[in-house]
Amino acid sequence: MASAQSDRQHLIEIIKRFDAAIVLTHDPEGGKHGRPMAVVAVEDNGDIFFVTDLGSAKVAEVKDDNDVVLTFQSGNRFAIVEGPGEVIVDQTLVDKYWQESWRLWFPEGKQDWRLCLLRITPSRGEYWDRGGLESVRFVFDAAKALATRTIPEERPGTHGKVRM
Repeated sequence: MASAQSDRQHLIEIIKRFDAAIVLTHDPEGGKHGRPMAVVAVEDNGDIFFVTDLGSAKVAEVKDDNDVVLTFQSGNRFAIVEGPGEVIVDQTLVDKYWQESWRLWFPEGKQDWRLCLLRITPSRGEYWDRGGLESVRFVFDAAKALATRTIPEERPGTHGKVRM
């Protein structure tokens, strides 16, 4: 059985592989508002950064209720993370993470007054990792189950619930 620390590290390593997430916030009517967003960075402590516009709905929603949920999916890897979101206006961080492609939304570049970062600090998460050798094992186990008309004994991959 994996330790809590190794599960935490495994979750962070999985999240670092994703390019995008669905970011869910609470809308003013009490519902959930989700939107796909590109992941800017995942720090070693698990903090996840996105770039956004200070005037966006997500910024207003995070300021009203900072409880944010992120979902990730890519191939055979899945993760969900929950934690407080924070709107960051910090030129040092903008300089650190700046990508020239952002100029499409922020024509004034790094100095654009609307540019800010959204940081999510995970408090808990869950992952399902069915990549790498686990996926090869599943193909073998599935073929065996089909040939013998049985159900595979166990699900391939790793799964963990993590308190951050």
